[in-house]
Amino acid sequence: MQVSILETGAVSSDAVTNTKAIQEAIDKCAKTGGGVVYCPPGRFLTGTLWLKDNITLYLESGCTLIACTERDEYNQADCFPEHDIVAHQAADGTHLLIAYKCENVTIAGKGTIHGNHTAFFKEGLRERPENTEGYHDVYKLPASRPGQLLYFCRCRNLRIEDISITDACFWSVYMLGCDSIKVRGLTIKTDWKIPNADGLHFNCCRNLTVENCEIDTADDCIVLRGHYKVLGNTDFPSENVIVSNCILSTRCCAFRLGVGDGTIRNCIFSDIVIHNTRTGISIWPAYSERFPRGTDIDNVRFENIVMDVVLPISFILGNGSSAAAGNITFQNMSCKTTKAICIVGEKNNHLSDIDLIDCTFRFHGDRKQSLFDADTCDEYTTWKYVAEPPACGIFVRYTDKIHFRNVRLDWTKAEGKRSEAICCIDCENVDYKETDAGEFSRLGIQSAFRMVRSSEK
Repeated sequence: MQVSILETGAVSSDAVTNTKAIQEAIDKCAKTGGGVVYCPPGRFLTGTLWLKDNITLYLESGCTLIACTERDEYNQADCFPEHDIVAHQAADGTHLLIAYKCENVTIAGKGTIHGNHTAFFKEGLRERPENTEGYHDVYKLPASRPGQLLYFCRCRNLRIEDISITDACFWSVYMLGCDSIKVRGLTIKTDWKIPNADGLHFNCCRNLTVENCEIDTADDCIVLRGHYKVLGNTDFPSENVIVSNCILSTRCCAFRLGVGDGTIRNCIFSDIVIHNTRTGISIWPAYSERFPRGTDIDNVRFENIVMDVVLPISFILGNGSSAAAGNITFQNMSCKTTKAICIVGEKNNHLSDIDLIDCTFRFHGDRKQSLFDADTCDEYTTWKYVAEPPACGIFVRYTDKIHFRNVRLDWTKAEGKRSEAICCIDCENVDYKETDAGEFSRLGIQSAFRMVRSSEK
């Protein structure tokens, strides 16, 4: 069955809110067992739409669904028990599209879903501290703002294909506890002045593919987290994930893995271009002190990736975490970067089994970073490793079984002073065969490899 939203009374206008008319079209299809809800070219203001089983919401080229401003057009904050409201970031728990415990839901077409951020951020700009790199001026947070634009919870067989999502007020797409997900050909664009405007955010999701997407966001482009407690007390791992053939750009992290006290495993990220970005890959199991244990991370590969970033790899266990993190491979990566690659565990909980294979890191410029005596670097905290990593090429600490194979460092366009090319502190079984530390003498580097309280394989 196909129902056009015009048949149920929707009107293309910047002055008419169509929530009831579009929901009627969805409900009409659902009553017959499912079908296509057709959204023709035009601009349609709407509040919360609840998707149903076996429904395809098809946005024709030239169609834009726009978030309206009337609060009573949106869902209530207590609309379902697992509702993950991020109140500490002023998100009020309202959403434009919701699917809760649904199966076989598709959003497709060449149209656009528009978050209408200018209607909610009206208090002007605030400046970031001068010493915070990678950030432009951002809007002041209002007392509250809409939450995740698209919200899917405990759903199965989800498809998002070819649409564009623009100007979300918070995370663009959030999936919680979902299974069998395909995201293809999606374009996401958020205003870089909007704080916390993520792209694709997956929490406790399994059997997921993301491909052929272009994401340009104010905050993290693609997030995998393991915060299962919002689903109950049973661990629900994020697992079996493939992300491929994507172009990513952000003032924050292209990829972020971690957050929560759960599990992330069996993932591959391949054939990716990352540009105009602060951090290419951020793996931070204990990112938040609200989840002090951190997320177990196992069996993850990053391969065939080209980056132009400030910081290519930031793998920081963090905050005294007891999570198990390891079995991570970075292979065939070509990175233009300013700051050091950082791989740092905890004193009483080392990272393990980290491979860097066939990687080239070309250093440019002289962003803020710290020269230090490698023997007395205990003043470094989790946040300092991220904001001001040691001024070397690759910095590793509290990590066992780290293998470098055909890794090359190029200092031709680097500026400023550096400490060492590769520095390993408090590590066991370091293997750096076939590694080229590059020509670094003009930068004041005294040694290609610095091993402090570390053993070689």
